[in-house]
Amino acid sequence: MTQPKYNQFNLTAEYALSKQTSVYVLGVFQKAAGDASVAQIAGFNPSSNQKQAVGRVGIRSSF
Repeated sequence: MTQPKYNQFNLTAEYALSKQTSVYVLGVFQKAAGDASVAQIAGFNPSSNQKQAVGRVGIRSSF
């Protein structure tokens, strides 16, 4: 038996449209190895296999 191992890559970019408003994009990829049977990025349901990817695009407004 080997130890569970998780490799994760995160990428985030943000672009200001004005002083108060910006848009952002976020991507996360995780691969499980060893005794880890599934990937599970925090806040999301577990994958059905050893790989999982999440993407998010949004608008942020501050007051």
